[in-house]
Amino acid sequence: MASPKSSPSSPSRRKPGANGAKSPVRKNQGPKQTLTAATELIPEGDDRWAPPAWVQTVLLAHNEKRAAHWTPPLVWSQECYEHARMQAQACEAAERRLTKNFIESLSGRHGQNLLGPSRKELKWDQTAVEHVVSQWYSEQELYEFSRPGPQKGCVNFIQMMWAGTCSVGMALSSNGRYCVANYFPAVGNVLSYKYETNLKPPRGLPPPWVSTGEEELPEIYQKAPCAESNWKRHEEVTLLLADGAKYKPLDCLSVELPDLDPVHC
Repeated sequence: MASPKSSPSSPSRRKPGANGAKSPVRKNQGPKQTLTAATELIPEGDDRWAPPAWVQTVLLAHNEKRAAHWTPPLVWSQECYEHARMQAQACEAAERRLTKNFIESLSGRHGQNLLGPSRKELKWDQTAVEHVVSQWYSEQELYEFSRPGPQKGCVNFIQMMWAGTCSVGMALSSNGRYCVANYFPAVGNVLSYKYETNLKPPRGLPPPWVSTGEEELPEIYQKAPCAESNWKRHEEVTLLLADGAKYKPLDCLSVELPDLDPVHC
């Protein structure tokens, strides 16, 4: 499918594969693999589509950080990417870092992280992704897990690591000076007690969904998983308890303790 044209407001850019050159996108890489050369360029996307290698690298960088906190991985969102791209382009046009914008969507409100203006031009490569994600993750130093709740100076870390967030889209401006990531759902204005549930400190063990062999897992994860037969037995017991309650309603049960015989004490 042919790539859509750039918007009139976007500067002219050379498209991937121009002049017959092959795109250096790596294929058939598993989710745990990284690009062999950190400086290898990933072809720049246009205003609508992100390069496949960029998508893979963004997800890998985010999910490695989240896994360390036992936080579920993110998936790529085309909607988040398009909104992040528009915000990055708006910052470039204004030649300054703007407040959060392009966060309202058909799906709902996005969260948004922004880095820029960068002194060095960012490329659509692994080096740029790791630099940006590491910058946002470094705000962890300012977050006190012992007192869960909104805290200053670490909003990017909170949004990137929020367990309730399930998808991300990240984009660069055309001049490479701004990087924006949109997340869905957003953290939003939530009560402090939800921070304890959605934001966990890093763990010393791999998350339960990552296994490198039973011998290396803690004993608790070597137990047999819950099977269909377990649920059937659970339903049987539930029905028996409900049936028994018919013969002796709970409000008729005696809760008073009998008098103790002092001889046997």
